Amino acid sequence: DHKKLRKLYTFLTKPSEFVRLSTLGCFNSRYYPYSSEEALSLMDKFNEFNLPLDNFVIDTDWRKAKERGIGYEINDTLFKDLKDFFSKAHQRNIEIMFNDHPEPFNNKQLFDEEEIKYREDNLKNIFSYGLDYWWYDRNWITKLISPTSFIAPETLGMYAFYEITQNYFKEASSFDIKHYKRPVIMGNVNNIINGEYKEILDIASHRYSIQWSGDITSTISSLTQEISNMIKCSLNCLAYYSSDLGGHIGDPTKEEYIKWIQFGTFEPIFRPHCTCSVKRFREPFNYDEETVNIFRDYTNLRYRLLPFIYKEAFETYQNGLPFIRALSLNYPNDKKANNNYSTFMLSDKLLISPLIDSKITPLTIDNYVGKVKAKFFNNINLEGSPDYECEFDTLNFELNGNSIHESIKPYDFTAIFEFKLKFNNNIMLYAAIDDGSIFYIDDKEVYSDWNYHGAAITKIIKLEKNKIYNFKMKYLQGGGQAKVALYKQIIRKENSTKVYLPSSTFFNLFTGEIINGPTTLKIKNTCEFLPLFVKCGSIIPLVKEVNNTKL
Repeated sequence: DHKKLRKLYTFLTKPSEFVRLSTLGCFNSRYYPYSSEEALSLMDKFNEFNLPLDNFVIDTDWRKAKERGIGYEINDTLFKDLKDFFSKAHQRNIEIMFNDHPEPFNNKQLFDEEEIKYREDNLKNIFSYGLDYWWYDRNWITKLISPTSFIAPETLGMYAFYEITQNYFKEASSFDIKHYKRPVIMGNVNNIINGEYKEILDIASHRYSIQWSGDITSTISSLTQEISNMIKCSLNCLAYYSSDLGGHIGDPTKEEYIKWIQFGTFEPIFRPHCTCSVKRFREPFNYDEETVNIFRDYTNLRYRLLPFIYKEAFETYQNGLPFIRALSLNYPNDKKANNNYSTFMLSDKLLISPLIDSKITPLTIDNYVGKVKAKFFNNINLEGSPDYECEFDTLNFELNGNSIHESIKPYDFTAIFEFKLKFNNNIMLYAAIDDGSIFYIDDKEVYSDWNYHGAAITKIIKLEKNKIYNFKMKYLQGGGQAKVALYKQIIRKENSTKVYLPSSTFFNLFTGEIINGPTTLKIKNTCEFLPLFVKCGSIIPLVKEVNNTKL
Protein backbone atom coordinates (compact mmCIF):
# COMPACT_ATOMS: atom_id res chain seq x y z
CA ASP A 1 0.00 0.00 0.00
CA HIS A 2 2.11 2.89 -1.32
CA LYS A 3 -0.12 5.56 0.23
CA LYS A 4 0.14 3.99 3.67
CA LEU A 5 3.90 3.64 3.18
CA ARG A 6 4.25 7.40 2.62
CA LYS A 7 2.07 8.20 5.60
CA LEU A 8 4.19 6.00 7.88
CA TYR A 9 7.42 7.26 6.32
CA THR A 10 6.61 10.91 6.98
CA PHE A 11 5.23 10.04 10.43
CA LEU A 12 8.62 8.57 11.33
CA THR A 13 10.81 11.17 9.60
CA LYS A 14 8.54 14.27 9.85
CA PRO A 15 6.31 15.68 7.10
CA SER A 16 7.07 18.43 4.62
CA GLU A 17 6.42 21.95 5.86
CA PHE A 18 2.89 23.21 5.29
CA VAL A 19 3.59 26.37 3.35
CA ARG A 20 1.73 29.65 3.51
CA LEU A 21 -1.01 30.32 0.95
CA SER A 22 1.07 33.14 -0.54
CA THR A 23 3.92 30.67 -1.16
CA LEU A 24 1.71 28.93 -3.71
CA GLY A 25 1.16 32.21 -5.56
CA CYS A 26 3.43 33.70 -8.23
CA PHE A 27 7.10 34.51 -7.68
CA ASN A 28 9.24 36.88 -9.71
CA SER A 29 12.96 36.20 -9.57
CA ARG A 30 16.22 36.98 -11.33
CA TYR A 31 19.90 37.29 -10.49
CA TYR A 32 20.08 41.06 -10.86
CA PRO A 33 21.44 43.98 -8.78
CA TYR A 34 18.13 45.70 -8.00
CA SER A 35 17.97 48.98 -6.22
CA SER A 36 14.96 49.29 -3.92
CA GLU A 37 13.38 51.72 -6.42
CA GLU A 38 13.88 49.32 -9.36
CA ALA A 39 12.43 46.40 -7.42
CA LEU A 40 9.33 48.34 -6.35
CA SER A 41 8.88 49.65 -9.90
CA LEU A 42 8.91 46.11 -11.28
CA MET A 43 6.31 45.03 -8.73
CA ASP A 44 4.12 47.92 -9.90
CA LYS A 45 4.60 46.87 -13.51
CA PHE A 46 2.95 43.53 -12.75
CA ASN A 47 -0.02 45.51 -11.42
CA GLU A 48 -0.07 47.72 -14.54
CA PHE A 49 -0.37 44.62 -16.75
CA ASN A 50 -2.97 43.09 -14.40
CA LEU A 51 -0.74 40.10 -13.61
CA PRO A 52 -0.71 38.08 -10.36
CA LEU A 53 2.26 38.45 -8.01
CA ASP A 54 2.77 37.42 -4.38
CA ASN A 55 6.52 36.95 -3.96
CA PHE A 56 9.60 38.86 -5.10
CA VAL A 57 13.15 37.47 -4.96
CA ILE A 58 16.29 39.53 -4.37
CA ASP A 59 19.37 37.47 -5.22
CA THR A 60 22.82 37.96 -3.70
CA ASP A 61 23.30 41.67 -4.46
CA TRP A 62 21.36 42.73 -1.35
CA ARG A 63 24.59 42.23 0.57
CA LYS A 64 27.62 44.53 0.48
CA ALA A 65 30.28 41.82 0.14
CA LYS A 66 30.86 40.68 -3.44
CA GLU A 67 33.34 37.83 -3.03
CA ARG A 68 31.12 34.72 -3.12
CA GLY A 69 28.49 36.57 -1.10
CA ILE A 70 30.25 36.40 2.27
CA GLY A 71 28.71 38.25 5.20
CA TYR A 72 25.41 39.93 6.05
CA GLU A 73 26.22 43.62 5.76
CA ILE A 74 23.51 45.41 3.73
CA ASN A 75 24.40 46.93 0.36
CA ASP A 76 23.32 50.44 1.29
CA THR A 77 24.13 51.71 -2.21
CA LEU A 78 21.18 49.70 -3.55
CA PHE A 79 19.07 49.56 -0.38
CA LYS A 80 19.50 52.86 1.45
CA ASP A 81 16.67 52.05 3.88
CA LEU A 82 15.99 48.31 3.94
CA LYS A 83 13.18 48.53 6.50
CA ASP A 84 11.41 51.11 4.32
CA PHE A 85 11.81 48.85 1.25
CA PHE A 86 10.23 45.89 3.04
CA SER A 87 7.44 48.11 4.32
CA LYS A 88 6.63 49.40 0.83
CA ALA A 89 6.69 45.87 -0.60
CA HIS A 90 4.30 44.70 2.13
CA GLN A 91 1.99 47.63 1.39
CA ARG A 92 1.79 46.12 -2.10
CA ASN A 93 1.02 42.72 -0.50
CA ILE A 94 4.33 41.34 -1.79
CA GLU A 95 6.56 39.07 0.32
CA ILE A 96 10.34 39.24 -0.14
CA MET A 97 12.93 36.44 -0.36
CA PHE A 98 16.69 37.04 0.04
CA ASN A 99 19.33 34.66 -1.32
CA ASP A 100 22.10 33.61 1.07
CA HIS A 101 25.26 31.77 -0.05
CA PRO A 102 26.41 30.93 3.50
CA GLU A 103 30.04 30.29 4.34
CA PRO A 104 31.10 28.52 7.56
CA PHE A 105 32.00 30.97 10.31
CA ASN A 106 35.68 30.65 11.19
CA ASN A 107 35.61 27.21 9.53
CA LYS A 108 33.39 25.85 12.32
CA GLN A 109 31.00 22.94 11.83
CA LEU A 110 27.31 23.71 11.82
CA PHE A 111 26.57 22.79 15.45
CA ASP A 112 29.53 24.65 16.89
CA GLU A 113 28.42 27.31 19.37
CA GLU A 114 30.17 30.13 17.48
CA GLU A 115 28.63 29.10 14.15
CA ILE A 116 25.13 28.82 15.67
CA LYS A 117 25.37 32.28 17.24
CA TYR A 118 26.77 33.87 14.06
CA ARG A 119 24.07 32.35 11.84
CA GLU A 120 21.19 33.05 14.22
CA ASP A 121 22.20 36.63 14.96
CA ASN A 122 22.62 37.57 11.31
CA LEU A 123 19.60 35.79 9.81
CA LYS A 124 17.32 37.10 12.57
CA ASN A 125 18.71 40.60 12.15
CA ILE A 126 17.62 40.67 8.49
CA PHE A 127 14.24 39.26 9.53
CA SER A 128 13.87 42.17 11.96
CA TYR A 129 13.90 44.57 8.99
CA GLY A 130 10.88 42.74 7.54
CA LEU A 131 12.19 39.84 5.42
CA ASP A 132 9.71 37.00 4.73
CA TYR A 133 11.81 34.15 3.27
CA TRP A 134 15.41 32.97 3.22
CA TRP A 135 16.78 31.20 0.13
CA TYR A 136 19.55 28.92 1.41
CA ASP A 137 21.73 28.53 -1.69
CA ARG A 138 24.61 26.09 -1.36
CA ASN A 139 28.07 27.19 -2.45
CA TRP A 140 30.06 25.16 -4.94
CA ILE A 141 33.47 25.81 -3.38
CA THR A 142 32.84 26.36 0.34
CA LYS A 143 29.87 24.77 2.09
CA LEU A 144 28.51 24.73 5.61
CA ILE A 145 30.31 21.97 7.45
CA SER A 146 28.29 18.96 8.50
CA PRO A 147 29.39 17.24 11.74
CA THR A 148 28.77 13.87 10.07
CA SER A 149 29.41 12.39 6.64
CA PHE A 150 25.97 10.75 6.81
CA ILE A 151 24.05 14.01 6.35
CA ALA A 152 24.87 16.38 3.50
CA PRO A 153 25.52 20.09 4.16
CA GLU A 154 22.58 20.90 1.86
CA THR A 155 20.14 19.12 4.16
CA LEU A 156 21.69 20.40 7.38
CA GLY A 157 21.71 23.91 5.94
CA MET A 158 17.97 23.67 5.28
CA TYR A 159 17.52 22.42 8.84
CA ALA A 160 19.47 25.35 10.29
CA PHE A 161 17.68 27.98 8.20
CA TYR A 162 14.28 26.41 8.96
CA GLU A 163 14.92 26.32 12.74
CA ILE A 164 16.18 29.90 12.82
CA THR A 165 13.20 31.08 10.75
CA GLN A 166 10.72 29.22 12.94
CA ASN A 167 12.31 30.51 16.15
CA TYR A 168 12.23 34.09 14.89
CA PHE A 169 8.55 33.95 13.95
CA LYS A 170 7.68 32.32 17.29
CA GLU A 171 9.53 35.08 19.12
CA ALA A 172 7.82 37.72 16.98
CA SER A 173 4.42 36.31 17.99
CA SER A 174 5.41 36.28 21.69
CA PHE A 175 5.47 32.48 21.48
CA ASP A 176 1.81 32.21 20.52
CA ILE A 177 2.40 28.69 19.18
CA LYS A 178 -0.97 28.46 17.41
CA HIS A 179 -0.74 31.73 15.53
CA TYR A 180 2.85 32.39 14.53
CA LYS A 181 3.84 32.87 10.88
CA ARG A 182 4.70 29.49 9.38
CA PRO A 183 8.38 29.23 8.36
CA VAL A 184 9.19 28.69 4.68
CA ILE A 185 12.66 28.43 3.18
CA MET A 186 14.06 27.53 -0.25
CA GLY A 187 17.04 25.21 -0.66
CA ASN A 188 18.64 22.89 -3.20
CA VAL A 189 17.20 19.49 -3.99
CA ASN A 190 19.77 17.20 -2.46
CA ASN A 191 21.69 15.75 -5.39
CA ILE A 192 20.04 17.32 -8.33
CA ILE A 193 22.99 19.17 -9.82
CA ASN A 194 21.84 21.94 -12.18
CA GLY A 195 18.85 19.94 -13.35
CA GLU A 196 20.54 16.55 -13.56
CA TYR A 197 18.77 14.10 -11.25
CA LYS A 198 20.82 11.42 -9.56
CA GLU A 199 19.22 10.27 -6.31
CA ILE A 200 17.97 11.54 -2.98
CA LEU A 201 20.80 10.96 -0.54
CA ASP A 202 19.01 11.02 2.81
CA ILE A 203 15.66 10.63 4.56
CA ALA A 204 15.53 14.14 6.00
CA SER A 205 15.56 16.67 3.14
CA HIS A 206 11.86 16.15 2.30
CA ARG A 207 10.93 17.96 5.55
CA TYR A 208 11.86 21.35 4.13
CA SER A 209 9.58 23.20 1.76
CA ILE A 210 10.73 24.83 -1.48
CA GLN A 211 13.54 22.89 -3.13
CA TRP A 212 14.88 23.90 -6.50
CA SER A 213 16.92 22.10 -9.14
CA GLY A 214 19.73 24.59 -9.74
CA ASP A 215 20.95 26.53 -12.76
CA ILE A 216 19.15 24.97 -15.70
CA THR A 217 18.99 26.03 -19.35
CA SER A 218 15.99 27.41 -21.22
CA THR A 219 15.56 24.70 -23.89
CA ILE A 220 12.48 22.49 -24.22
CA SER A 221 14.77 19.53 -23.54
CA SER A 222 15.57 21.14 -20.18
CA LEU A 223 11.84 21.54 -19.57
CA THR A 224 11.40 17.84 -20.38
CA GLN A 225 14.04 17.03 -17.79
CA GLU A 226 12.45 19.29 -15.17
CA ILE A 227 9.07 17.56 -15.54
CA SER A 228 10.75 14.19 -15.05
CA ASN A 229 12.70 15.49 -12.05
CA MET A 230 9.58 16.92 -10.42
CA ILE A 231 7.75 13.60 -10.79
CA LYS A 232 10.68 11.63 -9.35
CA CYS A 233 10.96 14.04 -6.42
CA SER A 234 7.25 13.75 -5.66
CA LEU A 235 7.69 9.97 -5.53
CA ASN A 236 10.38 10.62 -2.90
CA CYS A 237 8.00 12.81 -0.83
CA LEU A 238 9.62 16.11 -1.87
CA ALA A 239 6.42 18.11 -2.11
CA TYR A 240 7.51 21.59 -3.26
CA TYR A 241 9.75 21.14 -6.27
CA SER A 242 10.72 24.38 -7.99
CA SER A 243 12.33 25.08 -11.38
CA ASP A 244 13.91 28.21 -12.76
CA LEU A 245 10.96 28.63 -15.13
CA GLY A 246 12.29 29.84 -18.48
CA GLY A 247 15.78 28.66 -17.51
CA HIS A 248 18.52 30.25 -15.45
CA ILE A 249 20.62 30.66 -18.57
CA GLY A 250 19.72 30.91 -22.26
CA ASP A 251 17.17 32.86 -24.24
CA PRO A 252 13.90 31.00 -24.83
CA THR A 253 11.81 31.84 -27.86
CA LYS A 254 8.29 33.06 -27.27
CA GLU A 255 6.93 29.54 -27.82
CA GLU A 256 9.48 28.00 -25.47
CA TYR A 257 8.81 30.60 -22.78
CA ILE A 258 5.05 29.98 -22.95
CA LYS A 259 5.57 26.23 -22.53
CA TRP A 260 7.66 26.87 -19.43
CA ILE A 261 4.90 29.06 -17.98
CA GLN A 262 2.23 26.49 -18.78
CA PHE A 263 4.20 23.85 -16.91
CA GLY A 264 4.86 26.26 -14.04
CA THR A 265 1.13 26.85 -13.64
CA PHE A 266 0.86 23.33 -12.22
CA GLU A 267 4.31 23.00 -10.64
CA PRO A 268 4.19 23.13 -6.82
CA ILE A 269 6.04 26.48 -6.84
CA PHE A 270 5.57 29.00 -9.69
CA ARG A 271 8.93 30.81 -9.94
CA PRO A 272 10.26 32.22 -13.23
CA HIS A 273 13.98 32.98 -12.85
CA CYS A 274 17.11 33.78 -14.85
CA THR A 275 20.59 35.20 -14.54
CA CYS A 276 21.46 38.79 -15.38
CA SER A 277 23.21 38.09 -18.72
CA VAL A 278 20.21 36.87 -20.74
CA LYS A 279 18.72 38.90 -23.60
CA ARG A 280 15.22 38.94 -22.07
CA PHE A 281 14.28 38.58 -18.43
CA ARG A 282 11.46 36.16 -17.56
CA GLU A 283 8.58 38.65 -17.20
CA PRO A 284 5.99 38.19 -19.99
CA PHE A 285 5.92 41.88 -20.95
CA ASN A 286 9.47 41.43 -22.26
CA TYR A 287 7.90 39.52 -25.15
CA ASP A 288 4.63 40.80 -26.65
CA GLU A 289 0.95 41.36 -25.88
CA GLU A 290 -0.08 37.81 -26.80
CA THR A 291 2.52 36.39 -24.41
CA VAL A 292 1.25 38.67 -21.63
CA ASN A 293 -2.32 37.52 -22.25
CA ILE A 294 -1.39 33.82 -22.24
CA PHE A 295 0.70 34.30 -19.08
CA ARG A 296 -2.26 36.05 -17.44
CA ASP A 297 -4.72 33.32 -18.48
CA TYR A 298 -2.61 30.53 -17.01
CA THR A 299 -1.62 32.31 -13.81
CA ASN A 300 -5.26 33.33 -13.30
CA LEU A 301 -6.15 29.65 -13.61
CA ARG A 302 -3.57 28.84 -10.93
CA TYR A 303 -4.99 31.48 -8.59
CA ARG A 304 -8.55 30.26 -9.16
CA LEU A 305 -7.31 26.78 -8.17
CA LEU A 306 -5.38 27.95 -5.08
CA PRO A 307 -8.00 26.92 -2.46
CA PHE A 308 -7.93 23.42 -3.97
CA ILE A 309 -4.10 23.36 -4.16
CA TYR A 310 -3.82 24.72 -0.60
CA LYS A 311 -6.18 22.05 0.71
CA GLU A 312 -4.14 19.36 -1.08
CA ALA A 313 -0.92 20.83 0.38
CA PHE A 314 -2.44 20.39 3.84
CA GLU A 315 -3.25 16.76 2.96
CA THR A 316 0.42 16.34 2.01
CA TYR A 317 1.40 17.71 5.41
CA GLN A 318 -0.95 15.28 7.13
CA ASN A 319 -0.36 12.04 5.22
CA GLY A 320 2.83 12.45 3.18
CA LEU A 321 1.15 11.90 -0.19
CA PRO A 322 2.34 14.69 -2.52
CA PHE A 323 -0.31 16.88 -4.14
CA ILE A 324 1.62 16.73 -7.42
CA ARG A 325 1.62 13.03 -8.23
CA ALA A 326 3.11 10.57 -10.66
CA LEU A 327 0.45 8.63 -12.57
CA SER A 328 1.68 5.51 -10.79
CA LEU A 329 0.59 6.90 -7.39
CA ASN A 330 -3.02 7.14 -8.55
CA TYR A 331 -2.93 4.08 -10.84
CA PRO A 332 -0.46 1.66 -9.20
CA ASN A 333 -1.67 -1.38 -11.17
CA ASP A 334 -1.39 0.30 -14.57
CA LYS A 335 1.89 -0.79 -16.19
CA LYS A 336 1.88 2.13 -18.65
CA ALA A 337 1.42 4.59 -15.80
CA ASN A 338 4.56 3.28 -14.12
CA ASN A 339 7.79 4.97 -15.21
CA ASN A 340 5.82 7.71 -16.98
CA TYR A 341 7.85 10.86 -16.36
CA SER A 342 6.10 13.22 -18.79
CA THR A 343 2.55 13.30 -17.38
CA PHE A 344 1.47 14.06 -13.83
CA MET A 345 -1.64 14.78 -11.80
CA LEU A 346 -2.75 17.44 -9.35
CA SER A 347 -4.20 15.28 -6.59
CA ASP A 348 -6.32 12.63 -8.34
CA LYS A 349 -8.48 15.07 -10.29
CA LEU A 350 -6.42 17.01 -12.86
CA LEU A 351 -4.09 15.36 -15.38
CA ILE A 352 -1.41 17.55 -16.99
CA SER A 353 0.92 16.60 -19.83
CA PRO A 354 3.12 19.49 -20.99
CA LEU A 355 4.11 19.31 -24.65
CA ILE A 356 7.69 18.18 -24.44
CA ASP A 357 10.63 17.01 -26.52
CA SER A 358 12.19 13.59 -26.94
CA LYS A 359 14.48 12.50 -24.12
CA ILE A 360 18.08 13.60 -23.80
CA THR A 361 20.31 10.61 -23.08
CA PRO A 362 24.06 10.24 -22.49
CA LEU A 363 26.23 9.22 -25.42
CA THR A 364 27.16 5.53 -25.39
CA ILE A 365 30.38 3.90 -26.45
CA ASP A 366 28.68 2.94 -29.75
CA ASN A 367 28.50 6.66 -30.67
CA TYR A 368 32.29 6.97 -30.58
CA VAL A 369 34.48 5.96 -33.52
CA GLY A 370 37.73 5.00 -31.83
CA LYS A 371 39.18 6.43 -28.63
CA VAL A 372 39.02 9.92 -27.11
CA LYS A 373 42.52 11.41 -27.10
CA ALA A 374 43.13 13.77 -24.17
CA LYS A 375 45.86 16.29 -23.30
CA PHE A 376 45.85 18.06 -19.91
CA PHE A 377 47.64 21.28 -18.92
CA ASN A 378 48.34 22.62 -15.41
CA ASN A 379 47.30 26.14 -16.38
CA ILE A 380 44.13 27.88 -17.60
CA ASN A 381 45.52 29.00 -20.98
CA LEU A 382 46.45 25.68 -22.67
CA GLU A 383 50.05 26.87 -22.55
CA GLY A 384 53.19 24.81 -23.10
CA SER A 385 53.50 21.09 -23.56
CA PRO A 386 50.82 18.80 -22.06
CA ASP A 387 51.46 17.72 -18.47
CA TYR A 388 49.50 14.50 -18.98
CA GLU A 389 48.18 12.60 -22.02
CA CYS A 390 45.80 9.65 -22.09
CA GLU A 391 42.90 8.01 -23.95
CA PHE A 392 39.28 7.42 -22.86
CA ASP A 393 36.56 5.17 -24.28
CA THR A 394 34.00 7.96 -23.84
CA LEU A 395 34.14 11.61 -22.82
CA ASN A 396 32.39 11.59 -19.46
CA PHE A 397 33.94 12.52 -16.13
CA GLU A 398 32.92 14.37 -12.97
CA LEU A 399 35.35 15.48 -10.25
CA ASN A 400 34.74 17.27 -6.98
CA GLY A 401 38.07 18.34 -5.57
CA ASN A 402 39.74 15.20 -6.95
CA SER A 403 42.38 15.08 -9.65
CA ILE A 404 41.92 13.24 -12.92
CA HIS A 405 45.54 12.11 -12.55
CA GLU A 406 48.27 12.63 -9.94
CA SER A 407 50.20 14.87 -12.35
CA ILE A 408 47.24 17.25 -12.88
CA LYS A 409 45.97 19.80 -10.35
CA PRO A 410 42.35 19.32 -9.17
CA TYR A 411 41.60 22.98 -9.95
CA ASP A 412 42.50 25.56 -12.60
CA PHE A 413 43.56 23.29 -15.43
CA THR A 414 42.72 23.03 -19.14
CA ALA A 415 42.49 20.17 -21.61
CA ILE A 416 42.08 19.33 -25.29
CA PHE A 417 39.98 16.34 -26.32
CA GLU A 418 39.91 14.90 -29.85
CA PHE A 419 37.30 12.32 -30.82
CA LYS A 420 35.01 11.09 -33.61
CA LEU A 421 31.23 10.63 -33.35
CA LYS A 422 28.65 8.81 -35.47
CA PHE A 423 24.89 8.33 -34.94
CA ASN A 424 22.10 6.18 -36.41
CA ASN A 425 19.59 9.07 -36.27
CA ASN A 426 19.60 12.79 -36.87
CA ILE A 427 20.39 14.14 -33.40
CA MET A 428 20.97 17.29 -31.41
CA LEU A 429 24.23 17.15 -29.50
CA TYR A 430 24.23 18.53 -25.95
CA ALA A 431 26.93 18.94 -23.32
CA ALA A 432 27.10 19.57 -19.57
CA ILE A 433 30.37 21.35 -18.85
CA ASP A 434 31.81 22.78 -15.64
CA ASP A 435 33.31 25.27 -16.55
CA GLY A 436 34.21 26.50 -20.07
CA SER A 437 34.36 24.80 -23.47
CA ILE A 438 34.93 25.43 -27.17
CA PHE A 439 33.83 22.80 -29.72
CA TYR A 440 35.28 22.40 -33.21
CA ILE A 441 34.28 20.14 -36.12
CA ASP A 442 37.04 19.68 -38.70
CA ASP A 443 38.86 22.57 -36.97
CA LYS A 444 35.87 24.91 -37.50
CA GLU A 445 34.47 26.44 -34.30
CA VAL A 446 30.80 25.48 -33.74
CA TYR A 447 30.25 26.43 -30.09
CA SER A 448 32.07 28.65 -27.58
CA ASP A 449 31.47 29.33 -23.89
CA TRP A 450 34.83 30.07 -22.21
CA ASN A 451 33.35 31.11 -18.85
CA TYR A 452 33.11 29.89 -15.25
CA HIS A 453 29.79 28.27 -14.31
CA GLY A 454 28.13 25.08 -13.14
CA ALA A 455 27.28 22.23 -15.48
CA ALA A 456 23.86 22.60 -17.11
CA ILE A 457 22.87 20.53 -20.14
CA THR A 458 23.30 22.91 -23.08
CA LYS A 459 22.56 22.62 -26.79
CA ILE A 460 25.69 22.39 -28.99
CA ILE A 461 24.86 21.50 -32.64
CA LYS A 462 22.64 19.36 -34.91
CA LEU A 463 24.33 16.28 -36.40
CA GLU A 464 23.19 14.12 -39.34
CA LYS A 465 22.83 10.35 -39.16
CA ASN A 466 25.43 7.95 -40.58
CA LYS A 467 28.07 10.67 -40.84
CA ILE A 468 31.40 10.65 -39.02
CA TYR A 469 32.27 13.95 -37.30
CA ASN A 470 35.80 14.87 -36.28
CA PHE A 471 35.56 16.82 -33.00
CA LYS A 472 38.07 18.80 -31.03
CA MET A 473 37.06 20.30 -27.70
CA LYS A 474 38.97 22.75 -25.53
CA TYR A 475 38.09 22.58 -21.82
CA LEU A 476 38.55 25.06 -18.95
CA GLN A 477 38.35 24.09 -15.27
CA GLY A 478 38.26 27.08 -12.92
CA GLY A 479 37.81 25.90 -9.34
CA GLY A 480 35.08 23.91 -7.64
CA GLN A 481 33.71 20.93 -9.50
CA ALA A 482 34.92 19.65 -12.85
CA LYS A 483 32.57 17.96 -15.29
CA VAL A 484 32.42 17.02 -18.96
CA ALA A 485 29.53 14.94 -20.30
CA LEU A 486 27.96 14.62 -23.76
CA TYR A 487 24.32 13.89 -24.53
CA LYS A 488 22.12 13.28 -27.57
CA GLN A 489 18.50 13.88 -28.46
CA ILE A 490 16.82 12.27 -31.46
CA ILE A 491 15.26 14.88 -33.75
CA ARG A 492 11.67 13.87 -34.39
CA LYS A 493 10.00 14.27 -37.77
CA GLU A 494 6.57 15.08 -36.33
CA ASN A 495 5.91 18.05 -34.08
CA SER A 496 3.57 16.18 -31.77
CA THR A 497 3.50 14.54 -28.35
CA LYS A 498 1.92 11.29 -27.19
CA VAL A 499 -0.18 11.61 -24.03
CA TYR A 500 -1.27 8.55 -22.08
CA LEU A 501 -4.59 8.64 -20.20
CA PRO A 502 -5.03 5.83 -17.63
CA SER A 503 -8.21 3.88 -16.90
CA SER A 504 -10.64 6.67 -16.02
CA THR A 505 -12.96 8.93 -17.99
CA PHE A 506 -11.48 12.37 -18.65
CA PHE A 507 -12.77 15.71 -19.85
CA ASN A 508 -10.49 17.79 -22.11
CA LEU A 509 -10.67 21.25 -20.55
CA PHE A 510 -9.87 23.06 -23.82
CA THR A 511 -11.86 21.04 -26.39
CA GLY A 512 -14.73 19.74 -24.25
CA GLU A 513 -14.13 16.19 -25.49
CA ILE A 514 -14.95 13.23 -23.22
CA ILE A 515 -12.28 10.51 -23.46
CA ASN A 516 -12.34 7.04 -21.96
CA GLY A 517 -9.03 5.61 -20.79
CA PRO A 518 -6.81 3.76 -21.00
CA THR A 519 -5.75 5.29 -24.28
CA THR A 520 -2.87 7.16 -25.89
CA LEU A 521 -3.55 10.46 -27.64
CA LYS A 522 -1.36 12.12 -30.26
CA ILE A 523 -1.47 15.88 -29.70
CA LYS A 524 0.04 18.50 -31.98
CA ASN A 525 2.49 20.84 -30.30
CA THR A 526 1.12 24.38 -30.04
CA CYS A 527 2.10 27.15 -27.66
CA GLU A 528 -1.44 28.24 -26.74
CA PHE A 529 -3.06 25.11 -25.28
CA LEU A 530 -1.72 22.76 -22.64
CA PRO A 531 -3.01 19.16 -22.62
CA LEU A 532 -5.15 19.45 -19.49
CA PHE A 533 -7.76 16.89 -18.49
CA VAL A 534 -10.22 16.70 -15.60
CA LYS A 535 -11.17 13.31 -14.21
CA CYS A 536 -14.92 13.04 -14.68
CA GLY A 537 -16.87 13.11 -11.43
CA SER A 538 -14.37 15.45 -9.75
CA ILE A 539 -15.54 18.41 -7.72
CA ILE A 540 -12.95 21.19 -7.88
CA PRO A 541 -13.76 24.46 -6.07
CA LEU A 542 -12.67 27.64 -7.87
CA VAL A 543 -12.54 31.23 -6.69
CA LYS A 544 -12.74 34.54 -8.51
CA GLU A 545 -9.63 35.87 -10.24
CA VAL A 546 -7.34 37.93 -8.03
CA ASN A 547 -3.80 39.21 -8.45
CA ASN A 548 -2.70 38.44 -4.90
CA THR A 549 -3.59 35.93 -2.20
CA LYS A 550 -4.15 38.71 0.36
CA LEU A 551 -6.91 40.39 -1.66
